[in-house]
Amino acid sequence: MYDEHTCWTCFRFHKDQMPRLLRALKLDKGSPGRLDGNFSTASKYKFQPMEALVAFLGRMSYPNTWEQRITLLGGRDPRHYSQIFSLVLEHIYTEFGPAVSDITRWADYAEDFAHAIRSKSPAQSCVGFIDGTMRKICRPTLNQRDFYNGYKKFHSIKFQSVQGPNGLYLDIFGPIIGRRSDPYVFRQSQLTTRMAALCRVTRRHYYVYGDPAYPMGRYVLRGFKGAASPAQLAFSTEMSSVRESVEWGFSLIIRDWAFLDFHKNQKVWKQPVAKMYVCGAVLTNIKTCMQAEQDGYGNEIAKFFRVHPPTLEEYVRL
Repeated sequence: MYDEHTCWTCFRFHKDQMPRLLRALKLDKGSPGRLDGNFSTASKYKFQPMEALVAFLGRMSYPNTWEQRITLLGGRDPRHYSQIFSLVLEHIYTEFGPAVSDITRWADYAEDFAHAIRSKSPAQSCVGFIDGTMRKICRPTLNQRDFYNGYKKFHSIKFQSVQGPNGLYLDIFGPIIGRRSDPYVFRQSQLTTRMAALCRVTRRHYYVYGDPAYPMGRYVLRGFKGAASPAQLAFSTEMSSVRESVEWGFSLIIRDWAFLDFHKNQKVWKQPVAKMYVCGAVLTNIKTCMQAEQDGYGNEIAKFFRVHPPTLEEYVRL
């Protein structure tokens, strides 16, 4: 039904990748709302599996209204597409949300990550880079003061992520209301607990590296603040240039799933804003794995560290 150009520009995947993506996301069997080979929404609207996937990707890829997407998606009533989007969103979040929210799943890859980062920096046992991102939202009707960030001067929610040298999100936590600081988000995330579990599994000590806003600890390393020796300054400078990769990672989600960047339609009391962002991270990881099969790395982060992401099948089994 769709040509290669339409699939890539409107759904962000190549045409020959779509059937494989459908299977990887477990939308071809055992999905919620399944009825006689189709999906059935709460109002009993039936969708074929590929039709449901296309509707979901088409919504995530660009901030159009359903009315503007009707011709592309097949001409159904916008209410039908809205309900199937919610159904697929809930499925992906439930099935694959844990894959981007628990760094212990990457225990078998920890030494490879540490070796890759060590080859580019003075860090000896670093497995990833931690940072927070602030996602601008529409001004909420309730609790406006909680969501307002006085520094950025807009309403927002926050997420914390750990970016791996393989170009994938290893651990995402959120949302937290926008007025909270990165150290607060870090404490709420309990990342140190998951890092401790990772170290127990691997029987080696590893840590993540963050900017100076994060507290120095057993599982988190940051650059030196205040007066520092020449050696400390050199360490901080070298690590700062390498740590930029986490910022590249944040841009990958917004590049492909631009609907998440349209803050006027990110309404926290009316839409599952946090679930959409997590699902955007899942889709970004999956796309990186699939693209790596063509160019070896999948994105610039993995290429910079020369770490090959896992195959799509390996990733969805984590």
